[in-house]
Amino acid sequence: MNGLTARWAGVSEDGTAFSAAGVWPLLAHLAGGAEGAARAELTEALGLPAGQARDAASELLVAMSAMRGLDTALGLWTKRTLELKEEWEAGLPADAHGVLTGDPVADHRALDAWTAKRTGGLIDRMPVTLAEDTKMVLASALTMRTQWLSPFREVDLETAYEPWAAKPRLGLRRSSAVLDRVGVADTPGGYVTELKVLGNNALDGRASGASRRRHPPVQHLRGMSSHLKHAVQGQGGAPASLETSASLALGSRPQRWS
Repeated sequence: MNGLTARWAGVSEDGTAFSAAGVWPLLAHLAGGAEGAARAELTEALGLPAGQARDAASELLVAMSAMRGLDTALGLWTKRTLELKEEWEAGLPADAHGVLTGDPVADHRALDAWTAKRTGGLIDRMPVTLAEDTKMVLASALTMRTQWLSPFREVDLETAYEPWAAKPRLGLRRSSAVLDRVGVADTPGGYVTELKVLGNNALDGRASGASRRRHPPVQHLRGMSSHLKHAVQGQGGAPASLETSASLALGSRPQRWS
């Protein structure tokens, strides 16, 4: 799963958000029922032989479900005319398989209900377009709930660069004197700063920011405090972003992630 995360991040050029932990079990179950080129491609993506993938996915889902604050689910919907292998279908998680009726409105209503239930209401609509001839829908849901041991406070963000310089945005801010919460990694693409934010149920958040400027690590750390501003969507549709005080202290333009 870590390999899938690394490859996914390696091909992401713009700001993005993804979770291999949510996708890997879904791909693993598909690999168990695939054949030919599809089976080979899924095996490469998973980093695990297809014959072992389904059992590994089941173990992973059980392990994640046992963690406080973490909920995960897989969903598969197929048209009645699409026959599934009984052995493969039997290996799916309980209540994972549903039926598409061919009525896009009714089917979308059912998918939306599944989405809201499996995410605790955090997401209320399945981001998929259905048609009368849709034969299959695959989905995974992964939610994490925690409370930060050191809470953030709401602030107004001031941005000096376009296109958000003239648009008001709200952000979250916190500071800490614990130095081991922040670190800098020297990578081929530049220095990457990581901030760890501890949760109250053993779930931690990690925020990472890359800099193309080749400052020595000691200079990077000297300018870096355990201080994070997390911008949320504000007026004018500005995308969410992360800005570290290190970027501001060193005079470089803050990096952005949507």
